[in-house]
Amino acid sequence: MVDTRFITKDFGRLVHIALLYSPSVFEIYSDKKDVGIAIGDAQNILVDVSNLVNRLAHQVFILKGHINRLESGEKNGKSA
Repeated sequence: MVDTRFITKDFGRLVHIALLYSPSVFEIYSDKKDVGIAIGDAQNILVDVSNLVNRLAHQVFILKGHINRLESGEKNGKSA
């Protein structure tokens, strides 16, 4: 268990950190009640999320193909 505290420049960077490191808990401390996000910033954040998810899905697709080929070779009596 690691407790890390940091300050980010904007919400987009916080989302990026969340996507990269998948912390189990996030606490946002601010002296403001409302943290507004400009529409352009919100769109950029969503693009970052989408890009990361697409990269992960692509890697899963590639690995699944490798696994299927290995399993197919084993079923046909071939060794890898």
